[in-house]
Amino acid sequence: MASRSGPHRRNGWVFLLLLTLNLSACGNLATVKEAWRAATGRTPEPDGSRLNPAYQYVRFTSGTHATILFLGDRDVSAAGPLDVYYSVDGVVLKLHNGRLAGVHGFPTEWRNVVLKDAPVWRDVMQHRERQWLRVRDVMPLYQLGLQERIHTRQIAPPNIPLIKSPVTGDVIWFEDTVIESTSTTVSRHMPPARYGVVFDKGEETAVYGEQCVRVDLCFTWQLDRKSTRLNSSHVSESRMPSSA
Repeated sequence: MASRSGPHRRNGWVFLLLLTLNLSACGNLATVKEAWRAATGRTPEPDGSRLNPAYQYVRFTSGTHATILFLGDRDVSAAGPLDVYYSVDGVVLKLHNGRLAGVHGFPTEWRNVVLKDAPVWRDVMQHRERQWLRVRDVMPLYQLGLQERIHTRQIAPPNIPLIKSPVTGDVIWFEDTVIESTSTTVSRHMPPARYGVVFDKGEETAVYGEQCVRVDLCFTWQLDRKSTRLNSSHVSESRMPSSA
């Protein structure tokens, strides 16, 4: 699944400016600035209780840095939703049914990510494990067309403290492991990615994910608020190493 182009990113920033005004009940500049600061994670520990519940957010954490990202775009397909989140810090996070489909504005970026035949979580539950192919570009290392064979399996619940999930139901856990790669360093040392998924009324919703974009740089995300409507009108069809 290819990453979005520059104009899309610029549109995301326009969306953030409009959303900032929306987050405040008043129109004065001081209130707007306070709403922006509370909603975008300018502090190390974002206060999710102050966010507008009409919108959807994830809490993004890497090392000691934490911020809140807004859902700004969603593409829907039979393979699951592609959600694009934005932060005021310049991070753009793309999640395809919970899996990392791209990250920009991070010290190591994944671009032009293709998740070929990545299974939906319910399919993994039925078959216990699946294998599929991931292709990606890594910047600024200029590793282009990196190919990885991924092994996905259901795992026992790990001891991970979760914030209160906005989705009701038990959290089922899964793990993606790189078993083959055109980069021997990646296949030998990259920690597995893990996901927490809730199944409710025929729908599957990823509420937690942890991913390393390189061996020593990892992040986690957690679904904080799940809205019944998108933040924008566009709809198309731990165990982790220390981070910088």
